[in-house]
Amino acid sequence: MMTGTQNRWRPKHIDIEPSFNAFVITFRGGRLIRDLMPDLSKMGLNADYLFPKDNTIVELKCLVKDPLEETDWPSRVSRAFRSSGHSLGDLMGCLFRGEAIPDRVREKLVHWLREALRGVVKTGNRQVRQSKRDLGRVDAKGILLIANDNNYGFTPAVLVGLIGDAAARLEDNHLNAIVYFTPNVFHRKEGSDVAWVLWEPRYRDDMDDQLSDFVNDLGRKWNDYTAAITGDPFVDREEVVSSNVSKMQVVRRFRRRN
Repeated sequence: MMTGTQNRWRPKHIDIEPSFNAFVITFRGGRLIRDLMPDLSKMGLNADYLFPKDNTIVELKCLVKDPLEETDWPSRVSRAFRSSGHSLGDLMGCLFRGEAIPDRVREKLVHWLREALRGVVKTGNRQVRQSKRDLGRVDAKGILLIANDNNYGFTPAVLVGLIGDAAARLEDNHLNAIVYFTPNVFHRKEGSDVAWVLWEPRYRDDMDDQLSDFVNDLGRKWNDYTAAITGDPFVDREEVVSSNVSKMQVVRRFRRRN
């Protein structure tokens, strides 16, 4: 799923939220919840989508900020080094000589990310809960979709792990599944020369085959839809029971093989 000129190219990016809105109404009778709400003043409290036939409510969140490009990130990195007992020389080694980030520093940076993702998951859970009440579907399944739109700072293994940890800490959990997916962030896989996007679900009940069938079909059709609107067909696709995201690395640019 790559396009470009000469010896370098970049996959096409999409505007995720409006694209997903347009996709939803093509999939299993999906509806935008805002179109079902008589009182639009409540819209901020509600989730995004309802799939009536499947009795499923879905909220979409996008990770649009790259922490490595945030204006306060350099100061955070500096504070993490100082508070961990490391010197300015250690910091310069990581920034300019490609030295590994010390474990204690990495732990502090991941802590900041963990707190941000907990906020995302808690908000999504509240919105799904409110939609269940407002739509009179208290027994509906709840799904939170977290799209990585522009976050290149952490590996998928770190993000998936922290999202799962945030879900496990919910006290009033209305999320039956969380899906981490990456329509605008691409990955290198060992032994492959194509850019990979991820659709990585996690379930509260691994034995809920009906829900997993829905989630898998949603991801399948969504990827078909993005291929159609970008004009970039997939050159490969893998569907596995448990993908090994720990071996995948985020990339910004791929080099075409001559």
